Amino acid sequence: MIERLVAGWLANATERSFQAPFCHTLTSKGMTVLHLTRHGEMEIGKDVIAVDRQGTPYAYQLKTPSGPRITMSEWRNGIASQVHDLVTTAVVHPSLPKTKPHRSFLVTNKGIDESVIRAIGDMNRRWEDAGQSYLKLETIVGGELLRDAIDLGTNLWPSELSQSRDILELFLQDGTGPLQTAKLCGLLQSTLQLDVGSRPSQSSCHQRFSSAGLLTAIAESEHARQQYHVAQIEAWTLYCCHVLAVAERWSLSKSVWMPAISVAKSTIWSLLEDLVAELRERKNMIEGDPINDNLFRRGRITRLVGFVSLFALWKRADGGIGENDEFAKEFCGKHRGSLWLWGEAAVPLLLAFYWFWRKVDATPSIDSLLSMLISGICEANGHQCPPDNALPNPYYSESEVLAARLGISDEPIEEDFRKHSYTLESIVHLFARLNWKMQMTTLWPSITHVWFNRFEPAAKWQFFLWRAAEGTHWDVAPRYPKQWSELRAEAEECNGNSVPEVVRNDPILLALILCVCPHRLTADVARWLDTQLADL
Repeated sequence: MIERLVAGWLANATERSFQAPFCHTLTSKGMTVLHLTRHGEMEIGKDVIAVDRQGTPYAYQLKTPSGPRITMSEWRNGIASQVHDLVTTAVVHPSLPKTKPHRSFLVTNKGIDESVIRAIGDMNRRWEDAGQSYLKLETIVGGELLRDAIDLGTNLWPSELSQSRDILELFLQDGTGPLQTAKLCGLLQSTLQLDVGSRPSQSSCHQRFSSAGLLTAIAESEHARQQYHVAQIEAWTLYCCHVLAVAERWSLSKSVWMPAISVAKSTIWSLLEDLVAELRERKNMIEGDPINDNLFRRGRITRLVGFVSLFALWKRADGGIGENDEFAKEFCGKHRGSLWLWGEAAVPLLLAFYWFWRKVDATPSIDSLLSMLISGICEANGHQCPPDNALPNPYYSESEVLAARLGISDEPIEEDFRKHSYTLESIVHLFARLNWKMQMTTLWPSITHVWFNRFEPAAKWQFFLWRAAEGTHWDVAPRYPKQWSELRAEAEECNGNSVPEVVRNDPILLALILCVCPHRLTADVARWLDTQLADL
């Protein structure tokens, strides 16, 4: 069954959707991927650039034909000129010597017509006859990709019947609906053997990281077909989480896990760019029937504002402000009034917006977002509030909350969320950092009616798991009265003691992880992120 599933996925993949799994296959063979294109105008024929253990550069052009094979018509109408650039244009990258020739490959997930094979042979012979035998185009076709993919999948994926069924359900899931997060995380955890107590070898890590990458691509394939970018971003973020969990647990050398993370991050940022490009073209945020969409639009807008904010912060970290900042400011400013605290899982998305907006607006206007969040949580989860109006904790997703509120949930939410909050302490500390003493004095009495909840996994590597089996749950009652100096001292502490080592150099990735795994937001993490992002 797994072989047929992989074959079905590959046959229907696009060059965009099989790019990341192809890169993971390269890393499983000991190669280092240096560059993934975002398929823009400057790709100069090279979708992927890699280097082998001997230092030989490799350049790949990925193509998906409209039919079962690349035809002569497709060859003449663009591919021939692209592969000419692929072969003849030098590979330029800081990690590669300028004088060493590269090997060039045309890669397709399907086949190549005999006439095109003949044209490739003729092209190679012309270079050889001209004394340029170092110029040569090689090919990788669907059968070879399928063989490598099946080797990774069948050997390393979980084989229990229930988990095989989960793989099939992920492949067949509705590409317009939310990602089946729990199923994907369970499969990634099994594939990467996070439940095994022995340290993996370096070669085993490379193989399993690549296998998990293929699994992630298959899990989000239907979302890719529907161009549901948010679900794709979430899937690859969860992949990063599980690779980082392995790295943190076993204190792996960066050279072991960073290639897999680099491929996944390049995929995520490319998807964020696709999302922004789509939003630039859209005239409204309506999906489907406008009347029914009223129930879901504000939640969707909140998620989009959070992801657009992260995109702008990432561009700033890369030194690219300008146009990206302008669009993000325009989009977030336009939809700021539609932001919705539907549950505590929305808080990291709102904080992403807060961290971006304070970069582009020097006025204190964004500070009011934090005070409004504090008021909203205290009002919804206070001791006198109706239980049906309380904000669900961050372990409940947007779809679960909306289904429960509409009365269409298979499993109604019966938990009482009053007098408790997992995110209030984080927001209180961020607001205290802004030194709004009088406003905090007004808010504090209502804050003291809501206990600060916090869960700390037993080990730091479990921070990246969707569900940690062991840990400590804290319920802390805010004191009344409390000295302002004491609160300020708590708020200014920013050591980030609970932040795992493997992500301390990448605060934006950590902010993205919190948007996908909101139950990992704690005051300690929020304070550390606030400090790190202030320096961008």
